[in-house]
Amino acid sequence: MTNYYADAIHAWTTDGTQPPLWLATQNAGVFWRNQAPSSVKKQVITQLTSLEVQALLQDSRKDWYETLVQYALNQKTIFDFWQTKTHDHGREHAQRVLKLSVLLSIMQQVSLKDSLILYLSAIFHDIGRINDQIDPKHGALGTARLLNHYKITPPLTATKLKRFTKAFALQSMVLLNSQAVLPMPELNTNDSHVLLDLITYHSLPAAAAEQAFAHYNDRAQQRRFKLLALLEDADALERVRFKGDLDIDYLRTPAALRLIDQASIPYR
Repeated sequence: MTNYYADAIHAWTTDGTQPPLWLATQNAGVFWRNQAPSSVKKQVITQLTSLEVQALLQDSRKDWYETLVQYALNQKTIFDFWQTKTHDHGREHAQRVLKLSVLLSIMQQVSLKDSLILYLSAIFHDIGRINDQIDPKHGALGTARLLNHYKITPPLTATKLKRFTKAFALQSMVLLNSQAVLPMPELNTNDSHVLLDLITYHSLPAAAAEQAFAHYNDRAQQRRFKLLALLEDADALERVRFKGDLDIDYLRTPAALRLIDQASIPYR
């Protein structure tokens, strides 16, 4: 097992509410792979075992994972976004990011409604991709594509957000909910707005999210920062599969640091 080290006196924000830009600034140089400089008081970041992951997945939210995989990702009845031109960011990538998001939400004790929003953002986050290159704009393109699915065009206004929320609920979520054992909570306009923001800003620099979220009240800001950190961590962990490595300096949550080894294992 690979060992990962952290500065033992570094204080994590265990609720994950600190903005990504703050985390990136505070965590610069804190983590090292395999060995830490001798001058640093080090602490091993214990990785979850497969048995521990199986135990976590006894949580009822696993039902939503299975429902989304079967009816959102692998059938064309509700959505058909994953006939993509990309090699690394198609349906398989979305499913793996979804699985990692489920684990992170359980470990970080995210509420059921916010967990559902996180899972939906995980399956939609790369639907705007047309290649496998670095492309900061693909999040916004994905949001536009999701809106267009309901015949709504950007820019997003309050009226269009209400239309999207209603259409998303009646045309899509009702069908998904009918297949789920654990009832999926109804998403209101604030919830759907969070979903669209996560898709848009997951591919942009942290400063862009900070600037955009500054217009919201404190609670709405922190909700977005928390879920965006989890989505970006799940996406970053998944890169282990096709990049072969991971810069753990960019992981934002304590839970993600414990899933590094698991991220390299194929999910079925």
